[in-house]
Amino acid sequence: MRILYLNIVTLLIISFTGVVCANKQPGPVTENQATVYYTEGITYLKTGEYQKAIESFKQAVRLKPDYIYARYSLGIAYQQTGDINKAIESFTAVIRITPDAAAYYALGSIYLTTGEYNKVIHCYKESIKIKPDDAYTYYGLGLAYSNISDYNNEINSLKEAIRLKPDYEEAYQALGYAYTSTGDFSNAIESYKQAIHFKPDDANLHNSIAMAYLTLGDIDSVMHEYEILKNLDPNLANELLGKVQRRKN
Repeated sequence: MRILYLNIVTLLIISFTGVVCANKQPGPVTENQATVYYTEGITYLKTGEYQKAIESFKQAVRLKPDYIYARYSLGIAYQQTGDINKAIESFTAVIRITPDAAAYYALGSIYLTTGEYNKVIHCYKESIKIKPDDAYTYYGLGLAYSNISDYNNEINSLKEAIRLKPDYEEAYQALGYAYTSTGDFSNAIESYKQAIHFKPDDANLHNSIAMAYLTLGDIDSVMHEYEILKNLDPNLANELLGKVQRRKN
């Protein structure tokens, strides 16, 4: 099962759903200074100068404590330096100011990498409440359910991801794995077929569907996949042929 990792671009393109709160109203000079620091931080973030970005965002937040864009970007910068605890603090601070789908998504994706799957599920569900049409969040939710062997909820989450994004190859592949885990090899095959439609040269996909065919005893289909694998990954093809021969014996 693939794990979903976040990167700067992914986090930056997710739109904020809330508006900046106004618990404190800074004067125009302070407001402008905060914006300058924020803009500076974004520049550093894009060039990979994460420590400088952190300092700029911290200055923006010091001048304007309810500046959710700066706090959110600060979380991204901390995440890129590997300071997960500080990243969590920053995203949590955004949520305290205003419930935000992007911040919940970012938190959930951090917890996905640390293996805290119940927290992942909570964060992604909260994100979906705010932004119910995001395929990536449903995909991440499916991964979390997979890791706690809750395959029914995994399948439902992945199917929703596909409904929202019909060309979501990774979701089709994950759905194939999920059906395989439940012993539903017929549906697994259909899911792998959809994934292969989008990535016809993926050797692992062809091997996965071949193994499903082999489990069902459809040797002709297995050998069809074997012929494809010979060109994509000869070693994987030889392993598959060995399994077929052992099955026949």
